[in-house]
Amino acid sequence: MTGTRIKPKQSPFARQYRALGLSPDADLAQLQQAFRELVRKHHPDVNPHIRGHDRFVEIVEAYRVLRERMEHAPDDENWGQCPKCRHYRDLFDPLGNGRCCAACLLSAPYRGRMLPGPVLKLARHLGVIGAYSAAVLFTTQFVATQTPLAAFAAIGLTVFGLGLLAYEVITA
Repeated sequence: MTGTRIKPKQSPFARQYRALGLSPDADLAQLQQAFRELVRKHHPDVNPHIRGHDRFVEIVEAYRVLRERMEHAPDDENWGQCPKCRHYRDLFDPLGNGRCCAACLLSAPYRGRMLPGPVLKLARHLGVIGAYSAAVLFTTQFVATQTPLAAFAAIGLTVFGLGLLAYEVITA
């Protein structure tokens, strides 16, 4: 039988602890002390070497992640690594569309990113139905009262409904 080594389970923050030269059981005071020492040593104004800047950025990011992690409860399910941008932040799942951070939710390239495709399509269909229903309502009011305002509203809502319908056909 060949010897198979089982790797011990590492902390999901092992890389950050290694960047700061700390053990995973370090407390907040040790974290702050290690951060201050490393920042003084690797700051770009003190260390002009090209790798000094990369190391400085790594140290700052590791400190930010570990500091936020220490501020959250260990069993906080709403904090972790965003699957889209890979940063450690508070995570949200607005409509069951998958958890991600607020920055990813708000930086959507199109307005429907937060909504799943079928929900967005349903909302647009309901908009068309609502416009036509309001047009029918204003048409019946015009027939009953003969007011030109109701006629203009009915025509406007009909045109709006046709515009929404045309948008649905074009984007389908």
